Amino acid sequence: MKELHDAMRTVKPDAYFINEDLAGAKEENEMSEDNETNWANINNASCQFAMGWQSGSNLNRFYAPLDNNRIWGSTVSYSESHDEERMAYKCEQWGNTGIKGNVAMTMRRLGSVAAMMLMSPGAHMIWQFQEFGADETTKNSDGSNNTSPKKVVWNYLNDPDRAGLKQSYSELCAIRNGNPQMFKEGVTTVMSCDESNWANGRTIKLSNGTDELYCIVNPNITGSKAIDVPFAKDAAQYHLLSASYGVEPSLSGKSVTLPAGAYAVYGTAGMTDIEEIIDDVTPQVNVYGGIGEIIIEGDYRELDIFNISGQRIRGTSGLPATIYIVIVDGTSYKVVVR
Repeated sequence: MKELHDAMRTVKPDAYFINEDLAGAKEENEMSEDNETNWANINNASCQFAMGWQSGSNLNRFYAPLDNNRIWGSTVSYSESHDEERMAYKCEQWGNTGIKGNVAMTMRRLGSVAAMMLMSPGAHMIWQFQEFGADETTKNSDGSNNTSPKKVVWNYLNDPDRAGLKQSYSELCAIRNGNPQMFKEGVTTVMSCDESNWANGRTIKLSNGTDELYCIVNPNITGSKAIDVPFAKDAAQYHLLSASYGVEPSLSGKSVTLPAGAYAVYGTAGMTDIEEIIDDVTPQVNVYGGIGEIIIEGDYRELDIFNISGQRIRGTSGLPATIYIVIVDGTSYKVVVR
C-alpha cells in the first residue's frame, strides 16, 4: 500500500488515499504513519442502536482513538455502505418493539446515529440517500452482496419524518462546516456513546479554549429522559444548534431532557448553526424547465441535477424531455423539461 501511495503522490500529492484494509489497529496505524487512511466499518453497531438493541451498540468507534487506539484522523468511518445493510431496512425487519413498523421513530433514531457520527472528530462517509432513510436491502436471498444500482425513492422526501432526517443531516454538516475549530486534531474529546451509556443517555463533549460543543442522545425506546451533561458553564451560556425533527429539548441546569431516540446539539456563544450559514450565503434563485433545458436564474454555489432514475446529469441544456430533480444549494426542485 505504501508503494501504491508513493506512486499516486507523484501524480497528485494532495489526493486522498483510503484503504479498504479492515485489519487490526497495529497494521492500520502503520499505514497511517504514511498518511494513508482506512475505512472503519461501524455498520453493525449503528444498526444495533437504530433497531433499539443495547447489545453491540458501541458508537465510540466513530472516533478513531477509541477504535482500538487508532491514530487520530486515520479512519473514515461509516454507518452504511454499498455492501452493508441499510439501517432503515434492519429496523423494518428486526427493530425492537415500538421501532419496527414505526417510520417516525426509525427516522428519529437514524438521526441520532448521524449526530453521534458527525459530531465525532475525524472523517466520516455518508452513504448515498441514507440522509432520508433509504431502506432497500443490499443483500441477495442467499446472503451475498447485491451491489447493483439501487432505486432512488425521491418521494420519500414528501414524508415529513424522512424530510426531517434530511434536515438533521443538513444541520449537522453545517455545524461541522461552520465550526472547524471543534473538529481538528488537539480538540479535547470525551465520548460516552458505548453500550454502558444507554439507560442514562449518551454524550459527546468537544472543547477548544472557551468554545464547547455537546451532543446529547436518549437511546431509550420509550419515555423522555433527563440526561446529565458535563457542561462546564451555566445553562444560559449554551444555545441549541440542532435537534431531532419535531423535538424541542429542554435544557435546565446540568441536564437536557429528550424524548426516546432523540438527539440535541448545544454550543457556546459564537457557535454557528445552519440558519446562520443560510442567512449569510444562500441567495434566492428561480428554477424551471424549458424546451430541452433547465433554467436557473440567480446566483448559487452548488448545483446537482438528477433524472427520475437517480442518474446524475451533467449540464443544463440539450436534455431529453422528462422530469428532473434539481438541487441548488441544498434546496430541491422538481422540474419538467419539454
